[in-house]
Amino acid sequence: ATTSSLAAVAASTHLEISYARRKGTVLTFTIQTSTDLAAWQGADALLDTTVTDNGDGTETIKSRTRQSIGDESGRFLRLQISN
Repeated sequence: ATTSSLAAVAASTHLEISYARRKGTVLTFTIQTSTDLAAWQGADALLDTTVTDNGDGTETIKSRTRQSIGDESGRFLRLQISN
């Protein structure tokens, strides 16, 4: 399941997306960003990402924007899965 939320860090709020995947999967998971919901681009350079081993053959990936949402308006995230 994929979830998105707002994450409070110190005195600022960030966009956050998390999802679980099988370890060693051949699928590619790419988080993308947009300011207008029409043009999307890779967001790796804009994110801090952590990976947690769930101990059951899966891992949870959690990515949060480095800039707070107060620093910019109209930022969106989505998860693209491809093979």
